[in-house]
Amino acid sequence: MALQVGESVGHYQIVEEIGAGGNGRVLKVEHLITRRREAMKILINGRPTSQEYAHSFLREIRLQASLDHPNIAAVLNAFWLEDDLVMVMELIEGSSLQKLLSGRRLSLEQGLGIMRQVLHALSYAHSNGVVHRDVSTANIIVHETGRIKLTDFGLARGSSEMALTEAGGMVGSPNYISPEQVRGATAPDQRSDIYSTGVVLYELLTGTRPFAGDSAFLLMQAHVQQSPQPPIERNAVIPRFINDAILKALAKNPLDRFQSAEEFLAAIDGPSGTSDPVSHLDQMLDTPPLPPTAKPKRSLLRRIWTSPIMGALLGIGVVAAAVAPVLLYDFATGRPRFGPASRAAEVGKPKAAPKPPPGERGKPALKKAPSPRKTANR
Repeated sequence: MALQVGESVGHYQIVEEIGAGGNGRVLKVEHLITRRREAMKILINGRPTSQEYAHSFLREIRLQASLDHPNIAAVLNAFWLEDDLVMVMELIEGSSLQKLLSGRRLSLEQGLGIMRQVLHALSYAHSNGVVHRDVSTANIIVHETGRIKLTDFGLARGSSEMALTEAGGMVGSPNYISPEQVRGATAPDQRSDIYSTGVVLYELLTGTRPFAGDSAFLLMQAHVQQSPQPPIERNAVIPRFINDAILKALAKNPLDRFQSAEEFLAAIDGPSGTSDPVSHLDQMLDTPPLPPTAKPKRSLLRRIWTSPIMGALLGIGVVAAAVAPVLLYDFATGRPRFGPASRAAEVGKPKAAPKPPPGERGKPALKKAPSPRKTANR
């Protein structure tokens, strides 16, 4: 069903389209009675595999509606609209982590703050028998307050369900898929989410993913066969215990990984970690979502030295140093104009006779007549 902005769907009016993908459209809607803005996801109908996708979408609604956690997007309502299945969720004013990263890495504090929230959400989901199976930066939404929301449980599996794969193949995002998902494991467990979360943390702190490939096949082959470059080699500020935790999460064999989200969380908290899950969450609530890495504050002496006034003074000093030789040196005499050297030169120099008045110039000098006393004595 092609719905347009301004049309009504049940008790909701469409405000704008947020996005669209292979599984459906996401719309921003407003409840006609409460005037509350919410998000509406509509399954695209008319596909060759529409029944399978409808089953997956229905499972997503039921699984996500069963979860109540501050870091998991809440399902508020669901209904059929003719042949389309509609899910109404809380509206998250923010952007996906994928858009916010854009090839750059986060500070250690930002990356670990986000990862703690993801692991809290996964720990809660796993404890309720739900495995996400598609943890990626595209499915992590960062709210304007800094709180994250884990979304898109379309590939999730409950503990009481048979595993469902897409057209009998593997499921998951090629950049974050676990080795057992690539091999087509029928029932990947929570350790598959641990692997995908390790890829996300690797990307948060280094700005790159651990594996790359020119095609989806080569990329997934790398997840199975290649060893990742230690993240500390791509970002030297990563502590050794964080580096080791990421590599453990990316182990090929699920038995070699962390066996639960709680173990992963304890590892990234390090020796001084806290057992209070709320303390880490509160640290992110007052933090804007992923601002550019702040520059370190400069010392007072450095700020003065690099100030515009200091630059002007240095410029004046350079000009003065260049002009000083011209002003202080007498090139005609080869001596400085001032200072001890110039005074020493004046001591041995004979004094010049005083100049006659202007009217006497040019006349012969008159001899002085002897005094009468000296004449009488003779």
